[in-house]
Amino acid sequence: MRIVAYDPLVLSTHWTVMDCGTELKAFDEVLAFSDFVSLHVPLTKKTYHLTNKDRLRQMKPSGYLINTARGGVVDEMALWQSLQSGYLAGDAPDVREVEPACSDDLLRQEPRILLTPHISGLTQEAQVRTA
Repeated sequence: MRIVAYDPLVLSTHWTVMDCGTELKAFDEVLAFSDFVSLHVPLTKKTYHLTNKDRLRQMKPSGYLINTARGGVVDEMALWQSLQSGYLAGDAPDVREVEPACSDDLLRQEPRILLTPHISGLTQEAQVRTA
């Protein structure tokens, strides 16, 4: 798999970039290039709705978004609209802006979304690294 990433705090000489053969690109380039975009950022004023309508439309129509960061990083209404209009193939949010979501939540009813209950950090690998 070819891995591209955006991180304004990591240099191309950082060991994690070099070990994985990762190519660092601008965020908009990562969105346009990638089949799968996985978000891993804190929720701050700068990252609130970082993945909004305009950014979602930069993704491939065959692209999938994975959010294991924080719920507010993705504009969920823009996400739903992108799925409905064919700008995005699917989504796998592990976190939501409002947790738990209400029963009439649009994303819960969308078949191209795989919802997980905020458990992405509970993999065996993550637990070993944390320990």
